[in-house]
Amino acid sequence: MRMPRVGSCCIGFRAFRYKWNRLLLLTLVFCASRSRASSGAAIGSQTLRTVAHIRHLAANALNQRPEVRIRGVVTYYDPIVPNLFVQDSSGGIWVDLRSTPTIAPQPGQLIDLSGYAAPGFTPYIDRPKWKVLGTGKVPKPVPLTYEQARTARFDSQWVEMEGVVRSFIQQAEGDVLVIDVVTPGGNFKVRVPGYHAPFPMELVDAKVRFRGVCGTAFNRRNQIVAIHLFEPTLKDSMVLEPAPPDPFNIQATSIADVGRFSADLSDLHRVKVVGTVTARFPQRGLFLMDATGGLYAESQDGSPVEPGDEVEVIGFPAAGNYTPVLKSAAIHPLRSHHDLVAAKITGRMALKGGFDAQLVTITGTVRGYHQQSGVYTPVLESEDHVTFQAVFRGQLASDWLGSIGSKASVTGVCSIKADDNGNPSEFQIVLRTPADGKVLSSPPWLTARRALL
Repeated sequence: MRMPRVGSCCIGFRAFRYKWNRLLLLTLVFCASRSRASSGAAIGSQTLRTVAHIRHLAANALNQRPEVRIRGVVTYYDPIVPNLFVQDSSGGIWVDLRSTPTIAPQPGQLIDLSGYAAPGFTPYIDRPKWKVLGTGKVPKPVPLTYEQARTARFDSQWVEMEGVVRSFIQQAEGDVLVIDVVTPGGNFKVRVPGYHAPFPMELVDAKVRFRGVCGTAFNRRNQIVAIHLFEPTLKDSMVLEPAPPDPFNIQATSIADVGRFSADLSDLHRVKVVGTVTARFPQRGLFLMDATGGLYAESQDGSPVEPGDEVEVIGFPAAGNYTPVLKSAAIHPLRSHHDLVAAKITGRMALKGGFDAQLVTITGTVRGYHQQSGVYTPVLESEDHVTFQAVFRGQLASDWLGSIGSKASVTGVCSIKADDNGNPSEFQIVLRTPADGKVLSSPPWLTARRALL
């Protein structure tokens, strides 16, 4: 019996349609590959005309070093690296001047810039040449938070950021004023080149808006480690909330309350504490105590104070090894003096954390000395079998607290170190003078080793 022809016709049509679809697919793949090849060739030979085009290039395209030619305004320049940033209507970019000995253009100038795109943390312009066309219009700044700046999306862009000013330093090279600014998200540095005036101390503890180029410091793995704002002049700053006229004329905070969360972000500003000095380390800082606890204030203030003096201290709260510390502190001596009484503690009491930054006395047995850079630090075991170190920042004899096995007493400031979960894991006793360590008894002559002889 014959099969109907319609079936064989249907089978033939399916075979023809399969071959046609396959041929069409191969043709599309061939055309796409030709298109990609021609596109790659175009990137290699086409002159890039906008910053956005440069910044969006893939790494393989940047490796071809395509030519660029843009017209933009100079937003920042300093001769240190040197740093030159230029921005057009599509964005900003860093220009590498390290191999260009000519005089650089200045902020505010409109330039016709040519060179070659190159890969880096973000793309930049290499081997630049330019022509100054006149004065340009500074772009409108993009308001940024610290968290947005950390994304690196706005690297090299003209932006504005706000924060509370904490301190200043002056870099000799380039006379760069570096301003430390804190925000709820983190700290950033404002860099102002060619600064020759006195420090603007009126800005300390003020909330300020800064306008400049957003920059990122990164390591060899191209990972962000810090945020910088490159500000052409201090005139690009605006005070939003001035600092108190008299920084000491603010309400005192108990030491136990320093660094606690505040919904109004008042913890970004300076606080004042009143207490008794327990240890003073010139050009580094001091420890003080009140009825609620102890605290370390980092300060280069040269105020003449001694242990036992009552003082007012203002500073910015910051995280310490266990409890908060005060940074950039200033000291105001009061007229009262108190006799200091150290709390007698054991090793286990210290590891509970309640005596951090407080004056204590503890006894133990010398188990050895740790040597580093010519400094011998005794390692002791407390009577309740907790190991700790007695730290004195000075060069003393290798057995200044007695030979191994001696029983000793040390008086100083308890300094706690926390583990990754914030719990006390170890402690040191920071001695003020060598006299804070006393040998109570020499090691016994009859030891377990001698008994076996």
